[in-house]
Amino acid sequence: MKRILSALLTFAAMVMASPPSQAGIDALIALSGAGDATWERRLAVQDLLRRSFGFQHVEVLVDATADELPKRVTTFLQAPEEPGDRRLVWISGFGRNGGRGICPAHNARPIRPAAPVLVMAPGCYVKAIRFPQGARHYGLTAPTPAEAAARIGRIDDTDPAWVAVLTLPDDAANHIEGADGLVFEHLKAVKTTGIIDPAQILAAVRSGFRWNGSTYTPSLDLFHSGAGTDELAPLGFRANPPRIAKRGRTRPLAGGRRHLNLHEQPTTHAGPALRLSGAGPVRVLRADKSGAMRYVSVGQSLFGWVRKNDLRL
Repeated sequence: MKRILSALLTFAAMVMASPPSQAGIDALIALSGAGDATWERRLAVQDLLRRSFGFQHVEVLVDATADELPKRVTTFLQAPEEPGDRRLVWISGFGRNGGRGICPAHNARPIRPAAPVLVMAPGCYVKAIRFPQGARHYGLTAPTPAEAAARIGRIDDTDPAWVAVLTLPDDAANHIEGADGLVFEHLKAVKTTGIIDPAQILAAVRSGFRWNGSTYTPSLDLFHSGAGTDELAPLGFRANPPRIAKRGRTRPLAGGRRHLNLHEQPTTHAGPALRLSGAGPVRVLRADKSGAMRYVSVGQSLFGWVRKNDLRL
């Protein structure tokens, strides 16, 4: 009996002496490509996230197949949360492109993130992730912290305080690798801040992606319950609103037009457009695959596709 009692006391002392479980700041990375440059970028991303943004564990996938990758992402995002957990997913590759696509199956169950997370992935993951009620979509407008609070709606107790999904291109290898490079260069540029701001990354990709012939439309879907950056670090918003680089040629409207229709997709048949009066300045960033549409910035806060014939080129 004394031996049993002694063993129990020893075990209790060990439990009390053990430190509480620590919050995890974890990342899952799977970048497209198999060349030396991609290998070097993977290693550089891993080092950057650990040294500059405080990530404790950065898992870099180099052997996951197109079928396995959505499952790995789902498992990572739905893992039970410890208080203070933060997660980052950055995956690139082809969309639903035969056997090479990295998108979840159409009939897959929605992914429900368990902790605050930033996902940078092809647009199909926006549809795959279950956002809490009140999430906002930024396809034409620029997100700012003042506009990020959740709208009125039902939010479950299990919903994380912050979920952001930034779309990456998924149609051509050079577009995919180019966008990865833009994101990486942006993260290097802001490493001294220690904050990964999806609004800033969106601005950097919108202004920096200059490949003609791509229909890629950068967008951000965001749920934000109102938690401050200090509560979400290293994720969150920086103090200054995102600004775009003033590059690209300014173009006037054609034929004395006073209105301009700004579309979220490079087709005039893909839903309603934002009708702008006296639009300007309009900066042309690139052309779509058909050559009939131009991706533009209007001022500092609007982005989208316009008809080529509506501009004086």
